[in-house]
Amino acid sequence: MQFVYTVQNKLGLHVVPATQIAQEAAKFKSVMTISVQNKSADLKKVFGMVGLGVKCGESVFIEIQGEDAEIAGETLKKLIEKIL
Repeated sequence: MQFVYTVQNKLGLHVVPATQIAQEAAKFKSVMTISVQNKSADLKKVFGMVGLGVKCGESVFIEIQGEDAEIAGETLKKLIEKIL
């Protein structure tokens, strides 16, 4: 599963939402990445996501692959839309 999301949070992708995303992502077996421009990070790694420096208004590409990708993708998409 994959989707694109434009960040609405005025602070961008900072520690608080990154922690919430990583905690939720850790519940699934699938491999999950977030990409912006030419950089990517594991959705299960807080500092990897924060290190991308995603700012408000930037679009991120989320890709999820694995046996539980569909449910993981739906769950994470709802969370990301709510907090980011």
